[in-house]
Amino acid sequence: FDDAARIVAGVLGKGRLFVPVPLAFHSLLAAITERTMVVPLISGAQVFMLREGVIEALRAPDQLPAHLMPATPFDAASVRAQLPSPHRFGLDDLVWPRRRSPRRSAARTA
Repeated sequence: FDDAARIVAGVLGKGRLFVPVPLAFHSLLAAITERTMVVPLISGAQVFMLREGVIEALRAPDQLPAHLMPATPFDAASVRAQLPSPHRFGLDDLVWPRRRSPRRSAARTA
């Protein structure tokens, strides 16, 4: 997980401080951001993988067929190609403003 975070930080050109925190913090952050953000900072599935240490499939009975093997390497070039256009976080990133009914929004502006 640290390697992936460092690759993304390097692609972004940002020096980031990595602070180890308990998995309970990650679970709480995932629970909050999954309910409040359109694209959460971290998902419960990511926390599960982090908790279980899922990095590579172990004890797999057979090698995957060629058509199921990963074709995209996880490197700086592939990360850069998938990054969205940069923007600051704002209200558009939150779920709750989108749930307001047009009538309620109009009543507030009137």
